[in-house]
Amino acid sequence: MFPQLGVRFADYGRTADIAITVDRPVMTFDWTYTMVYQPKSLTLVSGMVDATDEFDAGPRLAAAIVEQLAAVVLLPRGELDRPTGASTANSTVLRGAGNDADEIVRTAHSMFVESHTIWMKGNLLQDALYTRPEMREWGVRIVDDRNEADIYVDVSRPFLTYEWIFKMISPKTGMVLGTGKVTAIDGPAAAQRLAIDIINRIRSARPLPSADKQSPN
Repeated sequence: MFPQLGVRFADYGRTADIAITVDRPVMTFDWTYTMVYQPKSLTLVSGMVDATDEFDAGPRLAAAIVEQLAAVVLLPRGELDRPTGASTANSTVLRGAGNDADEIVRTAHSMFVESHTIWMKGNLLQDALYTRPEMREWGVRIVDDRNEADIYVDVSRPFLTYEWIFKMISPKTGMVLGTGKVTAIDGPAAAQRLAIDIINRIRSARPLPSADKQSPN
């Protein structure tokens, strides 16, 4: 897949855009990996595979890493170079984007959710969002095709942390619509908290129809 992705291995002694580190905690069959964007020291994704030895682990690690690398390559280079932050980053991103980000959120009708950590399957957050009454009121549906979505939600978890980071992006423009971070012990708990933060971001630009009906004339 490397030729299709336009990616090559850096020569020894040269700094690569992305560094991949593999480790195996002692007395375990767990093989962990982290993918770091070196210009910003930004952890893009992390994960783990279970294997008995290096001959078994190699192909499994390669399959997992290439799949996630393909998702990273799809992001515009400018998005990787943006300043990073936690929940407070929402205001910073939106301040730079002006009203355009709010307008995209206000008129969105579809959302695609993708998880880039093995600790949370994408359907966990999809289900958490799907059951929110606000999504039904806004008429926002979860779709299976990223390119058809008005909003793309990306979730990652930095290695050896309990922090779950989400980024809301417009697939059509590459504009970051909002970012945030929650702390949770596992994927199911994180999905519920992430759903709340994502709903609150949408609500900041898009009042609920029921609230408009109840407001005084």
